[in-house]
Amino acid sequence: MVKSQYMLYLKSLPIFQGLDNQVLKKIVAASTLIEVQTPEQMKEILTEEELFIVLTGELALYYENPKHPTIKIQSVNIGESLSTLESATETLVIKPGKGTVLMKVPLLFIEHLLMQNIKFKQNVIKGMNEKLLSSFDKLITLIGRDSHNV
Repeated sequence: MVKSQYMLYLKSLPIFQGLDNQVLKKIVAASTLIEVQTPEQMKEILTEEELFIVLTGELALYYENPKHPTIKIQSVNIGESLSTLESATETLVIKPGKGTVLMKVPLLFIEHLLMQNIKFKQNVIKGMNEKLLSSFDKLITLIGRDSHNV
């Protein structure tokens, strides 16, 4: 997908729904597209200055500890985001799915957009709420599954 085509694609993602074309153009201008294929690539590109939004594919986050089995703790799907705040640990491995393309957006730009655009802010809050509810449901399921093994 080339940069000129992905502005239309952005409109279909929940985080960008309802934003006008001028705002989307600014997002496109401020961002970079990156195709990732390996966990090593993810480690190389993650910085504290950017937010990564999944455009295609997905990212799977795994907790790896030599003393315990590897556990998949989260998926970051199309339209969802990831930052180093969520991935700044040695035991976390981020595995991109096949054909994963990320949009790298500077955090300062995102902060400015959150302050200036109420619709964007609403979309971000809604997405965070949905992710929190999903994580809670997964946790309850895991607790329920583990309580049967006691």
